[in-house]
Amino acid sequence: MATEIFNWPTTASLTKQVKFSAWTVQFDDGYEQTVRKGINPVAATWNVAVTGPTETIAAVEAFLDRHGADVAFNWVAPRDGLVLVHATTDGYSTSESGGGVSTLSVAFKRVYVP
Repeated sequence: MATEIFNWPTTASLTKQVKFSAWTVQFDDGYEQTVRKGINPVAATWNVAVTGPTETIAAVEAFLDRHGADVAFNWVAPRDGLVLVHATTDGYSTSESGGGVSTLSVAFKRVYVP
């Protein structure tokens, strides 16, 4: 099965958080040694929001429900281009703005596959 693409436009004010994975050993004399973990030691997460008509938000919800937190999909991230991501286990939330407009908020986590 082909990997789907999340292609709904997101709001311009999304947040990206990057964490580094490393082992650190602290010695008694104050010396510290740090080594990266694995071949992909950079973990990126984006907090994304989509605002639009109720029908659009319903389509985004259906897409996210179908993928859950375990099925990866492609997404074009600002400055990073096409990345493989999945929704975090926190899921998503929606809010109604009135007039048939809603906003969906979700966090995408970058994943790596062999």
